[in-house]
Amino acid sequence: MVENSLLEARKVDRKSYLKAVAAGLVGVTALSNLKDLPEANANPAYLELGADETVNNAGGSQTGMQSSTSGLLGTLYAHNTSTGIGVYGESYSTHGVHGISTTDIGVYGETGSGNPAIKGVNTGSGTAVHAEASNGYGVYGYTGSSFPAIKGYNGGTGIGVRGDSNGGDGVYGASNTGCGVFAESDVGCGVRGESSTGVGVLGATGPGGIPIVARGVSGQTANLQEWQKDDTALTVIDKDGKLGVGTSTPAANIHGETGQSYPAIKGRNTGIGDGIRGESSSGYGLIGTTAASSKAGMYGYGSGSAIGVRAKSVSGFALFVDGKNYFKSAQRGTIPSGVSSCIVTVPSGVTIRSAAMIFVTLMSPPNVSVKWVQRLSNTQFKIWLTGTTSSSIAFGYFIVN
Repeated sequence: MVENSLLEARKVDRKSYLKAVAAGLVGVTALSNLKDLPEANANPAYLELGADETVNNAGGSQTGMQSSTSGLLGTLYAHNTSTGIGVYGESYSTHGVHGISTTDIGVYGETGSGNPAIKGVNTGSGTAVHAEASNGYGVYGYTGSSFPAIKGYNGGTGIGVRGDSNGGDGVYGASNTGCGVFAESDVGCGVRGESSTGVGVLGATGPGGIPIVARGVSGQTANLQEWQKDDTALTVIDKDGKLGVGTSTPAANIHGETGQSYPAIKGRNTGIGDGIRGESSSGYGLIGTTAASSKAGMYGYGSGSAIGVRAKSVSGFALFVDGKNYFKSAQRGTIPSGVSSCIVTVPSGVTIRSAAMIFVTLMSPPNVSVKWVQRLSNTQFKIWLTGTTSSSIAFGYFIVN
């Protein structure tokens, strides 16, 4: 190796000397002494490599400048006392700056100001900062202040921070009192997680923490949270906290909607409690409506000896019915003039069981009365009169099976 002296520096031209430093043929001390040469004082550009001089003669796959050391100091140290860049790396096909370490940190950035310790900028379609790890963290950030340990910002439509992992965590954030991961976006995703077989986004915390918080702002108009499939919202929590399952516009605190044969909301209790319970201070505790003529707004089914519908009240009505026909098995009809009996066919959906009780009431002034009622089948019964009607008579009936 050439001696580290100013005299040796004068023996070669500037270009050859700097390339010798790059090849490791001249000691690092001599490189620092170059700044004391008269040529360097007269022309600061004396110490700079020209654009054509940065290309290594060995080929494009080699390093432009390379040095090595086994001491504490780095092999390449750049210091900028102004607002420029200490180390700037540029490459057309590979890494601009590439750091490798088998026991410590490959690339280390430190700052005492408000500027980033390490900053990556990509004006094309590639990655500004790319981190990979076989077993450890791809990106690890630590801070003891109120600032983020890692912050990613994208002013376009791309991703601020992206972490990929084959077996571990793509991005892992931990905090004692603040947010493990905090993300904001004006138009895109604040946090986006994808996984083929694992968990896209996992929030975990200690006993006193909240795993995941979705926080809106004053004047929030969009949903606070959505569960989607193929960009279609299946479940949403709107700006007011209403939960919509099967609907993107919930009209109640809990709104379930479906076009399938299964229930929109199902409550099941395998103990002694209520499956579904509705309470109200001044309105209805539970209300059911339907537009189908063959269905019911409220349906109760008792399996075996259980009760289908049960009503109880302390001082009011246990069951209050108001409508055109109080029950489906309660109907009206007309007995024609000049008959002593009349056969009645019940509506579709009503069954007259073999032990059914059939109550008949004549509602217009009759000249006869009901003698008895005979069940004919599951759908018909016959009214026997004490005489022949002199005019048509309105009647009503009620069937209890």
